[in-house]
Amino acid sequence: MVKCQNHSDAAKGVIDKFMHMYQGPYSIIKILPYSTYKVVDCDGKLRGEFKKKQLKPYRTESDPETH
Repeated sequence: MVKCQNHSDAAKGVIDKFMHMYQGPYSIIKILPYSTYKVVDCDGKLRGEFKKKQLKPYRTESDPETH
């Protein structure tokens, strides 16, 4: 999942603190230098290049917990 930059919009009645912080799930297709990852969506469309700090693993309820 990729951390997104949310913005409030008073005209639409949207408040950023109530929006999802992450978008996804996406797949990593290539690891680039300097902890950068190339990410695509489920249709194979390139979503961009993101730093490791902007990414979060996607987990479902059936995934085993790792602590």
